[in-house]
This record gives sequence, structure tokens and C-alpha cells, in this order.
Amino acid sequence: MTNRKVAVIGSGVAGLCAARHFLHEGSWDVVVFEINSSVGGVWVKANDFVCLHSSPSNGYYFPGFPFQEKVNEFATKSQIQRYLESFACEFVIMDKIRFRSKVVQISPRTDGPRGWKLTVVEWTGDSYQQEFDFVVSAQGAYSGIPNIPQIPGHESFGAPILHSSQLSKNNHIQLPNVVIVGGGKTALDCLMHRFNEHDGIMYHASSSSSHVPQQTHWVSRRTAWYYPQRVFFNCFNVMSILGYRFAFMSVWDAFRLVVFGDDARSESELDETSTPEHDHGSKKESSWFSSFLWRRKAATPVTPPSWLSLYLFGYRAGDSMIPTTSLSNQCAAIMQPTTFLSKVRSNSIQHHPQTTITRFSHRTIHLSNNNTQINNIDAVVFATGTIQNMVVPDGFKGLVESNGLFLYRHLVHPEIPDMAFCQGLGSTMTPVTISMGLHWITAILRNEILLPPAETQISEIKNLKRMQIERACTDDADLANRVEFFPFCDRVCLDLGICPFRKLNRWGITKWWNPLAWVHEVVGCYSPDDYDFDIIDAEIRSIRREKGDEIIK
Repeated sequence: MTNRKVAVIGSGVAGLCAARHFLHEGSWDVVVFEINSSVGGVWVKANDFVCLHSSPSNGYYFPGFPFQEKVNEFATKSQIQRYLESFACEFVIMDKIRFRSKVVQISPRTDGPRGWKLTVVEWTGDSYQQEFDFVVSAQGAYSGIPNIPQIPGHESFGAPILHSSQLSKNNHIQLPNVVIVGGGKTALDCLMHRFNEHDGIMYHASSSSSHVPQQTHWVSRRTAWYYPQRVFFNCFNVMSILGYRFAFMSVWDAFRLVVFGDDARSESELDETSTPEHDHGSKKESSWFSSFLWRRKAATPVTPPSWLSLYLFGYRAGDSMIPTTSLSNQCAAIMQPTTFLSKVRSNSIQHHPQTTITRFSHRTIHLSNNNTQINNIDAVVFATGTIQNMVVPDGFKGLVESNGLFLYRHLVHPEIPDMAFCQGLGSTMTPVTISMGLHWITAILRNEILLPPAETQISEIKNLKRMQIERACTDDADLANRVEFFPFCDRVCLDLGICPFRKLNRWGITKWWNPLAWVHEVVGCYSPDDYDFDIIDAEIRSIRREKGDEIIK
């Protein structure tokens, strides 16, 4: 039997993971298209001073393939690049990659079978077309066009106005008086790089860069939760709590899903956009996942932060960066670099919160707060994310919005058949959510998961879109296109027919009645090892053998 052909667009974390999954299937011929000359995706073009922030290194690796060298607690760009290269070599992906090849168009096949025809431009300028049965888009959530707002007066500013992605090509960040705009992780990276440090790592150790800048201004439109790396006398890593179910109150949520399935809800828990349940085979199929998330959202109205949460996060009265909403509102939370808070309090970083730039004049920016202005500026750096310009099939460009492409299960769209998107799966353990998403995709291609009707998928997409836009409370639009780790993985596990309680699952036949197993599930710290590729694959295959040809519903 002739293998089917799959195209993977991009060789970053998502692209390499997709290639591994399809090669493991054994029935696919895999081709990876990469615009750069090396693997790594966003890490190839990232500034040298960038390191992990969304999760520590012990949560940022592919399930079943940990780092092959000792790395920092928050791995640096070079460490991650070496890791991704070793992963590509280990699973024989390098031979499948066509480097310096850009996919410029995706159009329907005209040779008969279902699928897509890709138009590819090589680095030489030559172009060609090739047909595929399936396409995986792994173009990256941060691979779009730099988002630099068009502000009146920029022509007469008389100083550099640039995007944070352009800093590697110049040294403007080290000019004496710099304004950095944005409230996300990248803005914090740029601010700390002004002082040639990031989490204790020194950069540009030249005599000209050893002086403290004269002025560093930080302009942010909205304020997120900036939490410290460590608490309790610098002994406890705050990031480690993200691996515990109790931190997300997801034990009961997952238990409801396991015991009651998609009917674990009442009519009052649905919002006005939810659709009625649809008879689908022998089971009722519904957009439970979106109503589950919106139930949590509706239960936590917008409220100011409590004094206890502010205290635990290290805030003090008078801080300029105190968040305006509570953590229960699912506002963005961003880890602050080690000395960041002290620099803001000492005014080494002059923070201008909850304001925007209204116009430029000669080396001056004018802010919306009481007509405040900042004079004698040498450069303005916009750390405001990207505008998506991913390649999608002809006729579907309108589905891509400024903050991404909203999808069913964050993976597929009912209007775009034979294609999956993996760039919107960022989480506290991004490689894990990507890997689980690809288990789900390959199960669909094996006809083991039956998708709900298109109208149900559209309804869930609309609900998730509303939720993600509202939770993006920083200036970084890319934060609107992420997933919550436990709800996403739990739902995928149930779709696949395997147990979502991965800690509990280790206790074998005693897992459901053994109290120690439940304690382990509640207080045990999750890691990528709990979603080990081979173990998940073996469980799926076991379910397949038990059910025979029956579709998992």
C-alpha cells in the first residue's frame, strides 16, 4: 500500500513534534518545509538575551526526550537550539527537512484525491508545486509581521522606532534614553537587557555596555500579574506550582468529565452562543469544553485583586505595576526577572502604567495620561507582539485574525479539511500540549475519533475566541492564543479514550480506590514524563485493540 503524504510547515517545536508523530505512524511520507537554514523556529531569530520564561526547563521538553545536557533552570536560546537539533537527529527528522524553502500558497489539489497543493519558493528563487494528502501548519505563534502601531508624528521623531524582534541587528537597546512599549514577557526581557542582565546571566560584557543607562522608560497599556521567580526566602520556585492540579482546581473538573462525560453540565451553565446537544452516533456530542471554560469564567466576575494575593506575589503599596483584576479572572501572569521589581521601585525603570503613546514629536513621545510627555528619547522599542501572516489555503485568509487563528480544540477548523494547525498550543508545558494535540490529530486520521458536527465546532470556536481575547490583559496580542494545560490535556485524553489522571494512572489496577493514588494525583507535580510519548501511544493502541474497528466517540 502506498504511503500517504504529509507536509509540515515549519521546523520549530511544533513542526519537529509533528514530524516525529507522523514518522512514528509508519504510513506517511513526511516532508518538512523550513524557511530558515536550521531548525528551531522562533528560537532561531530570537534575541541572544532571550531565555525560557513561561516554564522552567524541567517542563519544556518533548515527552520521552529530556534535555541531553545540563541546562540552566530557565534554558537559554543556545541551549534550546541544541536540544531541538538533537531531537531532530535522534528521530531522523533532519533528512525530511527542506531548508530555506518557503511555502507561499496552499490550494486545493487538482489531480483527483483529497488534499492540498503547495507552492514552494526555494532560496535560489526557483519555485515548484507538490501535492499532499494532509498538511500540518507549524508556522509559529510568533512568526508573524512585527506589530508596530502607526502613531501620528513618527516621521518627524528623529530617532529609531523599532520592534523588539529587530534588536539582534543593532545596539539601539543600549542607547542612553530608551522607551520600551509593551506589557508582556518580551518587554520585560528588553527592560532587563538594558542593564545587561537577565536572571543572573550577563550579556555584552564590553566596557561600553557596563554603565547603567541614563533613562529607561516603560510604557504599558494594561498590567498583568508579574510574579516572582522564588518566594519563601528564595527557596521555592513559583513556576513549579504550575505543575500541580490543586493550583488550577482541575481535579474536580477532570473527575466530572471522566464520570459524567459531556453531559456534566446544566442548561444554566451554557452561554447564549452555545448550541443544543447533537445526536452523534450512540452518544450525545456537545461543545462541553467551551461551556466548561465559560462556566469557570462566569463564576468569577471581574474583581480587584485581594491584598493577600498581592502580598504573596511580592507587591507593595505604591507599586506602579499593581494589577487591576484578580488572578481568578484568568488575566495573563508573567514571571518577572530576578531584579526587575527592585529596578522599578528604585525608578531605574520609570514605569508609565495604563497609558498609550498618542503622538510623536521631535525625540519626544506624548502619552494619554494627563498629556504627559517624555523628552530627549534616543530610541523607542515596541515589544507588542506580531500580526499573524501565516499561509493558509486559498479563500480562508479571513479566518486569520491579528492574534491568531481560532480553532476547534485549538487544532482544526471545520471549514478547512485535511489540515491541522499546531501553532496555538502554547502553555505552561508547551511541548506536552503540542504532543498531546498531535496524538489527537493522528487518531482522527486513523478514524478513531469522530468529530462533532461543524456547527458544534463553530460554536466552541466562538466561545474560546471570546474567552481568550478577554484574558489577554497585556499589550502582547500573542498571549490571546494559548491553552490552559490541564483542561486541554484532560479533554484530549478523554477524546483518545485514555485516563486523564496521569499520576493516578501509575497505580495500575488499584488507582480508583486507593486513597494514596488520589493524594498523588492532587499533590504530585506533573512533568512531561507523565505524558511520555511511548506510554500514551501504547495506551491508545491498547484501546484500539479492545475496541477493534469501533470509533472512539
